[in-house]
Amino acid sequence: MRARGYRFAVEWIVYNYEPNDLDLREIEHYDVTLLVADIYGKTPREIAGDVAWRRKELEKEEGRA
Repeated sequence: MRARGYRFAVEWIVYNYEPNDLDLREIEHYDVTLLVADIYGKTPREIAGDVAWRRKELEKEEGRA
């Protein structure tokens, strides 16, 4: 079985952990954000930025639908 990667982890946070939150200061303190940061060697702020960016992209996509 192949392990899922960083993108999957970010998507999981996007959909499963406070899905309407776009505040980087909040997102970077989620327990799951800290865990993903440790696993992938990134800062919690980097993870939070990717999560917020993806959530904003989804909002744009939903606005066009």
